[in-house]
Amino acid sequence: MLKHFFIILFLSSISYSQDYRLINKAEKLLNSNTPNFKKIDNLLKRASKSDYGFCANAKNVALSEIEYLKARKHFIKAEYSKSLSILESNAVWSKPNCSDSLKVLCLFKIHGKETIRNLILEHKNKLTSSCASKNGSSLNVVGKY
Repeated sequence: MLKHFFIILFLSSISYSQDYRLINKAEKLLNSNTPNFKKIDNLLKRASKSDYGFCANAKNVALSEIEYLKARKHFIKAEYSKSLSILESNAVWSKPNCSDSLKVLCLFKIHGKETIRNLILEHKNKLTSSCASKNGSSLNVVGKY
């Protein structure tokens, strides 16, 4: 029984790492000084059709990473609205800090840094944060952000 477990674990890790190679290669090309967008698109298309093993979560993470790279590609190509559209969808969830930063950069490029800054300052007192405590009650915090 233990032998079968290790065989399944080994085969799934091979499948997982091989498919992520496409995503990693696309990211490396995207980070280069002169990205080849056609090659990046082909790699991401192949990666989205790849098998990531028997774990559905692995497939979902991979698809989220692919969408994030597409958003970055559009940003580099100065297609800020397309990038923002991808980032605002529910498809990009695996890199929340990176995607939020890229989203702000897109907003800066589309509307201007000063406009976004003024909107944030204008509405800062209306910003709320809600978090659930361990006992199930929620705490609303209105703060100076």
